[in-house]
Amino acid sequence: MGDLEDTIEVVDLPNFRLEGASAFDVDASGSGTTAEVYTSATVELPEVVRLFVVYFNKQLKSGNVYEVHSAYEATFNKLTDRLYKTSPWPTAEVVSPLVGGDATFLLLYRELYFRHLYSRLTPTLQQRIDSWANYEALFSLLLDGDAPADLALPNQWIWDLVDELIYQFQAWSMFRQRLKSKSAEEIAILKQRTDVWSVTSVLGMLHRMAERGKEPRFASVPLYEIGGYFATVGLLRVQCLLADYTLALKTVEAVDLSRKGLFTKVTSCHISVFYYVAFAYLMSRRYVDAIRTLSQILFYIGPRQAGPQPAAAYRLQLKLFLAEVKQQAMLPTVRSLLKLYTTIGIPKLAELLDEAHVADSSLTRRHSDYFVRQIGKLDEIIANIKAPAP
Repeated sequence: MGDLEDTIEVVDLPNFRLEGASAFDVDASGSGTTAEVYTSATVELPEVVRLFVVYFNKQLKSGNVYEVHSAYEATFNKLTDRLYKTSPWPTAEVVSPLVGGDATFLLLYRELYFRHLYSRLTPTLQQRIDSWANYEALFSLLLDGDAPADLALPNQWIWDLVDELIYQFQAWSMFRQRLKSKSAEEIAILKQRTDVWSVTSVLGMLHRMAERGKEPRFASVPLYEIGGYFATVGLLRVQCLLADYTLALKTVEAVDLSRKGLFTKVTSCHISVFYYVAFAYLMSRRYVDAIRTLSQILFYIGPRQAGPQPAAAYRLQLKLFLAEVKQQAMLPTVRSLLKLYTTIGIPKLAELLDEAHVADSSLTRRHSDYFVRQIGKLDEIIANIKAPAP
């Protein structure tokens, strides 16, 4: 294995940009020819894929974060567009001989493999279960030891691990609700495997990662410092999906959004923090805080929040939102009544019990902010207004 690695240099893979090198050129690499293939077990791999896998593993083992980032962000996507746009990448079992069965590399490779299935294809039930098992093994590698794992990843990949974990959790929650399209065997598996992509398990992973990032022994390692921070943002997102907005805000109460922090190192994380904090403020009726938060992030496009949600959480959010709309719809009527109460004396009100007309004139006092904050106390008034006359 070592001899094979030693024969591969940076110049063999034009995707790795050194001084004076151009961007990755798939056509120039010869990856599209059928003659340049490597047989692994019963699967033939294009030569460029073989070189990529071996080199990717070499850079991961050496801790070369710059080259890992280049392979992760550029080469993998280029090869996907060229060779695996409508088909899956080779499985980890196929590429395992190329990397000497390196367990850490294969866990990370499987993460990319399953992520490609979710983004370009449609994963099967078994593939969704296998992806969960891989995440369990990956987080076990990172969190179960007494010392930090010997692994260095670029910031973007660390964030994507958290983001993809939550996305696949959402996808599973929606997948298991669609029973009409599933066979009896699949339904039986879903009933049996209640541990797969469970809420408690996902929250547990994120909590453990967030806590590890605070421990002195681990906080000095970028993977854990940044990973713990990103896991905290992930907890914010999951709590919003579960409609626990108070806990969502409490999760990130120590994050100062007015200053640059670790969340600004990755654009999608930067956007997610502001989006979900603003959403939690909105659903908590803290409208001024929600507007202020959103105004700080208007220059960016929204995060990956539009994916499927757990059905129960979705119904709860919808119910809360519709109730809020109904309450807001009654505010003009309440406002008119309060104008009446502040401009007409009690003796006069007694004379006008049967009929009253209030002109929409300007007032010297502004009540709108107070009314919005106290809207919960107006529920009884609204109910009385809507009730039919005796």
